[in-house]
Amino acid sequence: MAGRNHPERAERFDAVVEGLAGGESDGIALVPGAARAATEEELLRATPFEYLRAARRDVESGRLH
Repeated sequence: MAGRNHPERAERFDAVVEGLAGGESDGIALVPGAARAATEEELLRATPFEYLRAARRDVESGRLH
């Protein structure tokens, strides 16, 4: 488990969402779009294979964190 002070915590996500809610960032308009699931290839660009495999196993088993 990452722990309470890990940078990937709920407060960080909330701050990003609030920052985007303004509609513009450095003069660039932000336009909401439809979300899609990332491909395994895309996930592996930023996530080690072992982590992805463990996450897939947890999801498929119904385990919640």
